[in-house]
Amino acid sequence: MINTNLLPKIEDGKFTTKAITYTNYNTPWKLETLELPIASADSIVKPNEILIKTSAVALNPADIALRELTPNLPVLGGKKLKVAGLDFSGVVVQIGSKFLVNSESTPLKVGDKVFGGIFRPFDLYSSFSEYIVLNEKAFTVLEKVPESISIQEAAGITVVTNTAYQCYLGMQGKLQGGNVLVLGAGSGVGYMAIQWAKLFGAKNIVVTASPRSSQPALKVGATYWIDYTKGDKNEVKELKDFVKSSGKFDIIVDAVRDMSFHSYLDEILKPKTEGGKLSVVAGTFSRSHTPHYLKMLPTLRFIRTYGRFLAGYSHFNVDLIAAHYNKQFGPDFQKLVKAGLYDLKVDSILDFYTQYQEAYDKIYSDKNVGKVILNLENSGVNDH
Repeated sequence: MINTNLLPKIEDGKFTTKAITYTNYNTPWKLETLELPIASADSIVKPNEILIKTSAVALNPADIALRELTPNLPVLGGKKLKVAGLDFSGVVVQIGSKFLVNSESTPLKVGDKVFGGIFRPFDLYSSFSEYIVLNEKAFTVLEKVPESISIQEAAGITVVTNTAYQCYLGMQGKLQGGNVLVLGAGSGVGYMAIQWAKLFGAKNIVVTASPRSSQPALKVGATYWIDYTKGDKNEVKELKDFVKSSGKFDIIVDAVRDMSFHSYLDEILKPKTEGGKLSVVAGTFSRSHTPHYLKMLPTLRFIRTYGRFLAGYSHFNVDLIAAHYNKQFGPDFQKLVKAGLYDLKVDSILDFYTQYQEAYDKIYSDKNVGKVILNLENSGVNDH
């Protein structure tokens, strides 16, 4: 199956694609033309692969951190060219004969508009490219774009929405009328965690956020806001006061590595005998979240909390969350959209070919309020 109108240029057994590349932490992002091998004279992709023409991509702090994690050492791949990127949206151009579609509820065909995520951070097949070749094990999400969402906005769905979804695994049917605490509602994952909690029927959704982030959080479903800028003591006091009046939390979603409450977990979170769960997003940045890889390292306090859980001494279920493929994500995301609960904060849509460095700088300096998207379909620029 193939759409010949959208095929890349093919010559001498290779296809051409422009991509945003880097080599190691000491090299900037750069737009380069790559020539990648095709599978055979009759097909660009292998039987277990899919070819997507990219419409848009979205930046995440992890994109920058992954670059900084690459040392300038040949033995560790520091001299090898790499393509950046995780999130994408685009159009299916070719499907291999043995490619297994991601979701049974949304079988894919040539011409479908799709969104997804890739985690291949250190090779030439990541998302910041005009064409993406994926095998069935390379993606974390690959789903059809809902009709109500533009192809550009769809590029920003995967990392934040899927990561937030993973926080609730095993809890979906247990939150009806329950209490949810989201730490870091101003982050992309925290913002989406509110919407999932609403879909899963939570009665009270308490969030910590700055004054700037509080109104969007309340708009999408938060019922009580704690201003974390007033300090840890105030945050803990307000959490304890809430618990006294409304009961302990069924789940705590920590999207910003907030350690202020760990000494008080037994006072605010239900024990594991009652299903209480702490979900901490792996690789997230603290609230001063300029994306540097050292800021992704876990704190000693979390290591103690997680270590006690692994050793069987914790009173709570503790999950370290890293986004991965889950076949139920697609159907549940469709429910979120159809229920009118889905909202993605978009900071800006910039041009892929000329403004990728501006996009990088926005994320690095923490000057964005929402997703920064790079559009490949035309050279127009829209700021939100």
